[in-house]
Amino acid sequence: MASGPPRATPAPSRHPCVTSDTSSPLSRSRDGRPRLGSSGSDPFADASKGDDLLPAGTEDYIHIRIQQRNGRKTLTTVQGIADDYDKKKLVKAFKKKFACNGTVIEHPEY
Repeated sequence: MASGPPRATPAPSRHPCVTSDTSSPLSRSRDGRPRLGSSGSDPFADASKGDDLLPAGTEDYIHIRIQQRNGRKTLTTVQGIADDYDKKKLVKAFKKKFACNGTVIEHPEY
């Protein structure tokens, strides 16, 4: 067994959702896992803030259905998007963001 130069230990990986900003309510415990800071503030307290800015018709639910196809392939159906949104632009953005295919089907019943 040949002894070479000592290997450097890799830096601990950081979760992409956790920032190292000290002003954040999330801090790290000694083992590196995120924890709620001593301020005790709820990070989801203002989750519904700005709901009055949503267009009319969004009080209804948007249904997202995922149907399993062959192997790892899935078919995702989104139903209930308000008419205020341009569905073709939404599909274009989804295709770009998620690297997938998509189409808009207008069903007269829905």
